[in-house]
Amino acid sequence: MAIFNVLDYGATPDDDTVDSAAIQAAIDAAYAAGGGTVYIPAGTFLMTGNPDNSSDGCIEVRSNVTLSGAGIGDTVLKLVDHFDTRINGMVRTPVDENVSNVVIENLTIDGNRANNIEHQAGIITGVKEETGLIHQDITIRGVEVMNCNAYGINPHEITYDLLVEDCISHDNGKDGFVADYVVNGIYRDNIAYNNDRHGFNITTSSHDVLLENNIAYDNAGAGLVTQRADIFPEGQNDIPWPANITIIGGEYYSNEREGILIKLSDSVTVIGASIHDNMRQGIRIEGATNTTIHDSTIFNNSQESAGVYDEINIRLRVDDAVNPPRIYYSEDTKIYDNIIYADGLIRARYGIREESTNSTADNPSGTIVYGNTVTGEASGDIFIPPHSATEGADIFYGTASGDNFAGLGGDDIYIVNHSLDVVTEQLNAGNDTVIASLNHTLGANVENLYLTGNAIRGTGNDLGNEIVGNNLNNELEGLGGADILDGGLGADIMQGGDGNDTYFVDNVGDTIVEKDHAGAGGYDTVYSSVSYTLSAEVEKLVLLGTGNLDGTGNASANTLIGNDGNNILDGKGGADTMIGGKGNDTYVVDHTGDVINELANQGFDTVVSSLTYVLGANLENLTLTGNLSRDATGNELSNVLKGNDGINKIHGMDGDDFIEGGLGADQLYGDGGNDTFILRKGEFAGDVIEDFTGKGDGLGDSIVFTGFSSSAVLVDLGGGNWMVQDGSYTETFRIKTPVGESAFVAQDYGFATDVVIPQNTAPVASATGNTASGNEDTLITGSVPAGSDGENDALSYVQVGTLAGLTLNANGSFSYQPGSNANGPVTFNYMVVDAKGAQSAAQTFTITVNPVNDAPTAAAAGNAASGNEDTTITGTIPAGTDVDGDTLTYLQIGTVPGLTLNANGTFSYVPVANFNGTVTFNYAVRDPSGATSATQAFVITVVPVNDAPTAAAAGNAASGLVNTVIAGTLPSGTDIEGDAISYALVSGLSGLTLNPNGTFSYTPASGATGDFTFQYKVVDALGAASAAQSFTISVTSPTGQVITGNNSSNILHGGTGNDTIDGLKGSDTMYGHAGNDTYYVDASGDKVIELVGEGYDRVLTTSSFTLQAGSEVEYVKATGTSSVSLKGNEFNNTLIGNSASNTLTGNNGDDRLDGGLGKDSLTGGNGKDSFVFSTALSSSNVDAIKDFKVVDDTIVLDKTIFSALATGQLSAAEFVVGTQALDANDHIIYDKTAGTLLYDADGAGGLAAVQFATISKSLAITYLDFVVEDTTLV
Repeated sequence: MAIFNVLDYGATPDDDTVDSAAIQAAIDAAYAAGGGTVYIPAGTFLMTGNPDNSSDGCIEVRSNVTLSGAGIGDTVLKLVDHFDTRINGMVRTPVDENVSNVVIENLTIDGNRANNIEHQAGIITGVKEETGLIHQDITIRGVEVMNCNAYGINPHEITYDLLVEDCISHDNGKDGFVADYVVNGIYRDNIAYNNDRHGFNITTSSHDVLLENNIAYDNAGAGLVTQRADIFPEGQNDIPWPANITIIGGEYYSNEREGILIKLSDSVTVIGASIHDNMRQGIRIEGATNTTIHDSTIFNNSQESAGVYDEINIRLRVDDAVNPPRIYYSEDTKIYDNIIYADGLIRARYGIREESTNSTADNPSGTIVYGNTVTGEASGDIFIPPHSATEGADIFYGTASGDNFAGLGGDDIYIVNHSLDVVTEQLNAGNDTVIASLNHTLGANVENLYLTGNAIRGTGNDLGNEIVGNNLNNELEGLGGADILDGGLGADIMQGGDGNDTYFVDNVGDTIVEKDHAGAGGYDTVYSSVSYTLSAEVEKLVLLGTGNLDGTGNASANTLIGNDGNNILDGKGGADTMIGGKGNDTYVVDHTGDVINELANQGFDTVVSSLTYVLGANLENLTLTGNLSRDATGNELSNVLKGNDGINKIHGMDGDDFIEGGLGADQLYGDGGNDTFILRKGEFAGDVIEDFTGKGDGLGDSIVFTGFSSSAVLVDLGGGNWMVQDGSYTETFRIKTPVGESAFVAQDYGFATDVVIPQNTAPVASATGNTASGNEDTLITGSVPAGSDGENDALSYVQVGTLAGLTLNANGSFSYQPGSNANGPVTFNYMVVDAKGAQSAAQTFTITVNPVNDAPTAAAAGNAASGNEDTTITGTIPAGTDVDGDTLTYLQIGTVPGLTLNANGTFSYVPVANFNGTVTFNYAVRDPSGATSATQAFVITVVPVNDAPTAAAAGNAASGLVNTVIAGTLPSGTDIEGDAISYALVSGLSGLTLNPNGTFSYTPASGATGDFTFQYKVVDALGAASAAQSFTISVTSPTGQVITGNNSSNILHGGTGNDTIDGLKGSDTMYGHAGNDTYYVDASGDKVIELVGEGYDRVLTTSSFTLQAGSEVEYVKATGTSSVSLKGNEFNNTLIGNSASNTLTGNNGDDRLDGGLGKDSLTGGNGKDSFVFSTALSSSNVDAIKDFKVVDDTIVLDKTIFSALATGQLSAAEFVVGTQALDANDHIIYDKTAGTLLYDADGAGGLAAVQFATISKSLAITYLDFVVEDTTLV
């Protein structure tokens, strides 16, 4: 971009020269070149404005121009002393043209406030909407504005797409920074201090403005304000509010009023700001809607007076800018997750306070406050009026006294802290909650109750309530409805009352009281995180967590559900349903209606039954209790079956079972599988193994004798009867072998001190090797690492959960298809399963998808822009996309004359002059690795703009003779579009007629000669006009004649030219006719005849001469040295004497009489006459003015002769009536007693006054009767 140094245009820093015109010239040159940087080097440059138009800036920055200095404090633009006139921006964008792509940077603007008055602002941008013009894409950065009588930096109505960053504004008469109708603006990293009003003022209809990390301190108003203006748009009774204003970060402190004021604004958000030590409120919200304040730190405000102002205050606004005044309420304010405190000597009133007038029962404000940390304030933490809010979800805060709350629709929350608090809710008006810090009973239509603080008792109502205790020993009562009661920590008493109630138990001391009331108590459920026994009238127990807990029922039919630990479930009386879940669970069965539900692979579970029982699916073990004859039957699994002290019949069914009869003469059936019969000393007498199938060598069924000494032996008694003899102790039993099966042999039994029943252990997934990797957008295959199993069972692998694209096979192999362009780690979980169905803990497997650089993609839409013919068209390529999230650049493919595409996607296009239509260029998107998108076309439409025609530069002249009609034709203009053209006057001439086809006629004034110029323009069919073009008509006289008479009395006639006529001797009659004629008169009998309008004519005479009546001769001058008498006529005559003493008489008309040298007699006659004194003053050159009329006549003094006087009207100080000068300024003296006029060159100095005229005595002459001029020009 070209650089235009202001020094090259005449700017001179650090002197008394005003530099604004030179800087403007550099800006205009950059603009004419299509853009550039105007550089202002270090130094102080003086600025001045236009006193007749305050909207003209000292300098005006135009489109595509960057105004750049050497830095803050180095380059200073300073307003001159005592300009004292309004300036709407020392630096501004021009109000009479479209402006875009402007940068103002790296300089200081000094308003020189100490030496100026009036409204003078530093920087202003923007233009009113009604002009149809737009100011956009304006950047102000690294600029200091100080000492302005008005605003510092004031982007105005309307400025679009504005960036103000790294700027400083201080010591200005109004606001430091303003957004006065800014659309899409960013104010970032700026500082405002010591301004006479606000640091930042966001006003009028500004919207979508971001203020980020700004600082405002020591300002006389607020640190930052968002507020509606008070000037109504014409014909309207409403003013649009600022809206969508976001304030992020920054610090606002030590300001004379608020840190931040949000007034008559909508959707203002304050995030992460630090607001402290301001004189009044930290934040004041006044008549604003949808304000949000969160995650900010607000502290130690109200420094003006302790306990008077709040850290955050919410109030209504009475708007008296309208008649009658209106009231605006602050509505839908949200204040959350802020840190608010006071820790100094002067403390604010409340941390957060909403004035009671802002929220009433009839007009709830909808204020929501939560999650704030408030400490140390003088009167309290939070005060929010306790009134109903909206039809939405509202929060109501109790006060220090009893409050009446009345919610409408929505899920409302009530904070109850007083025994006289009353909550009123409508039927079916949301799911509502009371949070009470004291004992509380829910009113009608309120659903939930949470106890806090020291509250002990919470009571519900007829609805299905949720009642939650605190960490004390609470008493919770649900009354009617299906209630949820959770006592929290502590040993709680919970009464559900009627309905299907739910209890949460977390303390073994928790007590549940349920009533029967003929079933009105409902079906009740307990969720317990400790071992628990159901109280009467409670039907269901669900154990929570993973601990090894016990669940015990009551006399009723219960449902007991275990957790993921090893549970003991005992339904007690009633037909119970027990569900153990994961873990090695134990079920106690004592009712024929008891039902056990177990899923596969959920541990090794045991049924302990006092009744005959058949194991259901997925149950492994069964133990009979008591001494009654009961039967036990296994299932398809490998079961452990144990009899009781009675006579039992035990069937193992399928699977490799372990069967032990216990006391009594039992019948033992292994059924299918390789079963093991356990015969314990003292318990198997009379037992019969009904279906023993022996194989020997550990195959088939087997018998284990336990409890005997090492000397015990097995004795075959014959007939299938056997006896174990251990010393003197013997015990007999019987073995039956089914027909066709192998008989019992020695290898089928053994003795053991105890029997360890082998338990199948779950396999273990490998802790290592659980990773794989592959490239993005490719199929990744592999295998999970092999698991291990203590029994060396065959293992398989199953997936836990889902992962899109993953397939895990039973053999552990997998395939994974990542999502398109996805990369990074993904995980899935799997378990190892053995042949018996036991599962390992879940193991996580990580697949790392290696990123593969993908080429970016150019946008398919938005590839078009347009602009007007003969203008620079700028824009931005639509953003490309890159799945890798890389930063992208843009490059042009091929060339298009006039197009510049920048790497960031912005472009500019300068069309060929007068071109319109479409032009296409191609571009691609490139990522940092060089990968490039496919080529994308971008179409620029150059919109035709009617070009003004051009007037011909040559041929603009014509000529003709005096007193004739001059006709001609203008030279042909041109029109680039070929439109029909016509011609029109811009500034005309008297006597000129110009026709639309360019022909003209001109009738000069009678006798007029010389060059006569008019201006015209060429106009096309659409009304566009060329620049004005001058056309000159030269009017000339015919060649003048020299006509000389003889010594006789001649009659001489001139022609139409400028004739010279001399009759010589004799009484001649001379006619000059047209033209500016000159006559020589040498006899008093000569006559000069000139008709009216026949030019400017002169008479030069050596004798006395009287102008003929009716003859219009303008000028008569005496020549020679003899005294003559010159007389005028009824016309305006100039009469000039010679060096002798002449008599000049003007007669009628406004005459000019100059006696020349000598003592002349001057009589003006009628009319407004002038008496001229143009010759050197002396006592022999004193003229007598015979008839001076104060009302009409004037005395003309030649500036050379009267050299002490200034040209023009004589001043009052230079005139005195008296006999002498009274001071140094008294140069013209009228001695009214003597009737003399005198000239004193040095006033009251040493030089004597010189008389130059006599005049009537005692006239009322004043300085106004004298004029000083250069008489040689007349």
